[in-house]
Amino acid sequence: MKRVYDIGWSMLLIVLFVACDDIFEENISDDVIMVVSPKDNEAITGNAVTFVWNPLDGADDYKVQVSRQSTSEIVLDSLVSSNSLTVQMQSGSYDWRVRGENFAYTSSYSFPEGFSIESTSDLSTQNVFLSAPSNDFYTKNNTIILSWSRLEAAASYSIQVEKTVGNNTSVALQQDEISSTNYTLDSNILDEDASYKWSIKAVNENSETQFSSRTLFLDTAVPNPPTLTAPNDDDTVSTTVDFSWSLGQDTGTVQSPLNSLLEIATDENFTSIVQSYTLDGGDTAQQHTFSTTGEFYWRVLISDGAGNQSPYSGTRSITVE
Repeated sequence: MKRVYDIGWSMLLIVLFVACDDIFEENISDDVIMVVSPKDNEAITGNAVTFVWNPLDGADDYKVQVSRQSTSEIVLDSLVSSNSLTVQMQSGSYDWRVRGENFAYTSSYSFPEGFSIESTSDLSTQNVFLSAPSNDFYTKNNTIILSWSRLEAAASYSIQVEKTVGNNTSVALQQDEISSTNYTLDSNILDEDASYKWSIKAVNENSETQFSSRTLFLDTAVPNPPTLTAPNDDDTVSTTVDFSWSLGQDTGTVQSPLNSLLEIATDENFTSIVQSYTLDGGDTAQQHTFSTTGEFYWRVLISDGAGNQSPYSGTRSITVE
């Protein structure tokens, strides 16, 4: 009988939790978003479309759908937090619509608006859309594959890579007549820890695009290990404990974002880890509540955005009473 009551209480708590969220979320079910552009069967020359709509009060995100007019096939179904979205599209005729969403409700979709993408050989009105890696990408690997989307009117692509160390910037690579939509940077280019700006443009016989650029960071320096601050070794503590530590100094050329991994175990070899926490953004404190008493051990490891890991800190023990 007790198990039935437990299940009943659990279901009640879930219902109350969802109901509370519904209370705090604005009901947008009857709202309709007003689109700004494109609309009224607008003809767009180029390969980039920017969808814009008016913000909706109570909406946290927006779902944008684009379909081909000839087949009704959905070619884009994207969820964004802003009231605009820029994407690359092939020539053709399309319809698009947008709706607002929050945790509990969705608005109605806007009335579909038609538009068309007109093919042109003039690359000056087009853009190269870079695919990977993402902008401000940190890595410890000195071999990286760059990729970008194909342009229908492009005969070839040009690449340029600029390396910045401190205040000094130099051209590490410049190459034309690339026929594919990817290029591998190896250790001949990524030859030291630095910031690398890579840029791609499309070219044909009569025109070319502007360069599209992103930045990546090569960081091979291992972070220094952290220093444990509190609680002290062999401390006796209550069941709620505030753990803290300090980060080691990062002496590398590139300062990648740092993360901390706190591990708590029942044995000094950490074969039985009872809890681990990953803290982003340089946070160096974490509260933990123990469900049992006894002796526990804790340590911290630092990793950076490039994938480098420090050695573990020293290990401390505590007794929870």
